[in-house]
Amino acid sequence: MITEGYFAQIKNYPETDILICVARKYPWFIDKDKMEHNRILAPHPELLEDWKNGDITWEEYEERFRFDMLHYTKPLREFRYLRDLAKNSVVRLMCWEKSPPCHRFILLDMFSEFSRKGE
Repeated sequence: MITEGYFAQIKNYPETDILICVARKYPWFIDKDKMEHNRILAPHPELLEDWKNGDITWEEYEERFRFDMLHYTKPLREFRYLRDLAKNSVVRLMCWEKSPPCHRFILLDMFSEFSRKGE
């Protein structure tokens, strides 16, 4: 199973969960061996900046993020990797935001679509 979480709550997640940091920057307050850092599933700096500056809407952000994830080989490989991990474990995508909007929710939706297609 793939689910989500955010850094401030890391102590509340089961030790058996596989934690995957999907943010550009790994949180300074979490030991490096606690999570795998997967920058491939993080938004590009320009996209994140456009959103934070208010230059684009959330809908535009989501459209651009999905395009990036679906049109490059590396993210698709990562989806397969996560799918394989999730067969026997809980995989938790970790980021800074407590709740939506956050790209990890887009990733969860995309992963669900990816799994339904059987890719």
